[in-house]
Amino acid sequence: MTNCCDSPAKPSRLNCPDCSAVSLSVGYQTLIHQLKHPNNAALPNKAYYFCGSRSCNVVYFDAAAKVFGVDDLRVEVGQKSDSDNRLVCYCFDVSYACIQDELHTSGVCQSKARVMEWTRAKLCSCESRNPSGACCLAEFKRIEKAFEA
Repeated sequence: MTNCCDSPAKPSRLNCPDCSAVSLSVGYQTLIHQLKHPNNAALPNKAYYFCGSRSCNVVYFDAAAKVFGVDDLRVEVGQKSDSDNRLVCYCFDVSYACIQDELHTSGVCQSKARVMEWTRAKLCSCESRNPSGACCLAEFKRIEKAFEA
């Protein structure tokens, strides 16, 4: 007998059916929180993947190539945007512009330090708030590295 909350094993990566980008698996909970109604209401609990490619309109897809695009989501997907106002940290509302301003003004990203502190205190909700379903701290590192270049 299996537990009703158990989910079948799934591969951690799959290529996007639209752009072929390698895409990481994302939790069912993420889609439930990110998709607009009625898409979230009729969503089967199975393996889904997040395509973070900026050149692709697909955000989520399953192994059968059922896709959800940027217009199917409740929020703008920062990973797919070039806007300075795009969110980097969805849990604590930190934008790309905020990070750039901090780096330009002081050379230090104070927002990253706060996000790290709050994450250590388990105050984040990355799985439900971030469309990628993942922690944003790696994105902070990429932005800082690009700023230094």
